[in-house]
Amino acid sequence: RIKGQLFGSPFERIIPLKKPDEVGKEGDPIGLERNHRYQLTITKLTGEDIEWSVQVADWTNGPDVPVKPTLDKPVLSGFSFESGGDAGRWDELTKTYTYDGTQAEVIRFTATGTHATTYDFHCELDGKGESIGMNNPDYENRKRFVKRMEPVFSYSTVSQEYEITLPTVVVNPEEAIPVHIKLYIQNQANYYHADTITIQCVPNYYNTQYPPVKVGGMYWAPVNVGATTTEYIANNASSLGFHFQWGRNKSFSTNSTYVNIHGPLSYENATIGDAKDKFILQSGTGHRDWLNPNDPNVSIRNELWSSTVNDSPCPKGWRVPTNEEFKPLLSKSAPSSNNRLVFNGDDGNQLYFPNNGIKRWNTGVIDSKGTVFLWCANVLNNSSSLFFSNDGSLGAGLDSGTVRTNALSLRCVQATTPTIK
Repeated sequence: RIKGQLFGSPFERIIPLKKPDEVGKEGDPIGLERNHRYQLTITKLTGEDIEWSVQVADWTNGPDVPVKPTLDKPVLSGFSFESGGDAGRWDELTKTYTYDGTQAEVIRFTATGTHATTYDFHCELDGKGESIGMNNPDYENRKRFVKRMEPVFSYSTVSQEYEITLPTVVVNPEEAIPVHIKLYIQNQANYYHADTITIQCVPNYYNTQYPPVKVGGMYWAPVNVGATTTEYIANNASSLGFHFQWGRNKSFSTNSTYVNIHGPLSYENATIGDAKDKFILQSGTGHRDWLNPNDPNVSIRNELWSSTVNDSPCPKGWRVPTNEEFKPLLSKSAPSSNNRLVFNGDDGNQLYFPNNGIKRWNTGVIDSKGTVFLWCANVLNNSSSLFFSNDGSLGAGLDSGTVRTNALSLRCVQATTPTIK
């Protein structure tokens, strides 16, 4: 007879001394023999009942059985990789596997503990896991992700084998974004006692052969918008990226020439009108915003690059960072290399910002080519926005800003979406 509480409610259960035909179902009676031990193991707790198994062995056979139940988290061991581990990187200490979403891989391991185990998982960063099909139960990725074998009972120890088939990218590869899967292997008697395996799918960034770089827990694009290489090539957009006037999605390449027009202009004229492909100049000491301050769309323009609206030149799944998101980079600075600022990533990779210069508000000419200039998403005042630079000191402009008629480059960060549990 078992008597006590189950999940906070009174519980009483008579366990017949019978060998279960199935877990929790009575079978043939178990005879009593001298000098034998009879071990009852509770294998599963539900909201209203329990499941159990009974084992019989010689008194001297088997380990000591603790009287007080233990609810330790499962011990995960024996990790093996079908590809031999070549498909990605495995960190034994943190139980983290990192790959790019293109390789097939199956990971096997054993969970050992005092009870059978169960599991749960959720996606982070790309909260629905759309890039790898985890948002759709019909995708093979989700159906095959975790395979749990039947538990094997040996006195006070229960072992259970698991098989993880890593999901691969199911969207257009250029639209794939990083997603972390947290897989929780749980003690079935108490889900709070669990160990975690982290699967990090980090596809190459849009139109490049480089993975995003994680700094301070945030993924950064490895190149500026419009660039395709991290190598420095002077006066070349494939290296430096495009220049943009703040809040205006028209790109200006160092490899092309453009017609200039004097502003400020209306939002309509600057975006879909005659001036949509022209560089908007300013002159004198007046209002140095390409957009007329009396235009009814000023507030709309000011929110375009924000994380809530995110109508920016960044690829799908990416956005323009704020000045506060740039600031953690300052403590990650490494020695400059080949006309590039260098920052150390969390994962051993490095982030490079090439000296891209600034396209000036009054001439339309790119100068200060030995300096980094990148826009932030923040408005500072009625004519200026914040930016990141090493003009004079690392992090210049993060609190002071520059006029929005200037054209700077853009470096994107991942636009994370909420986790769906």
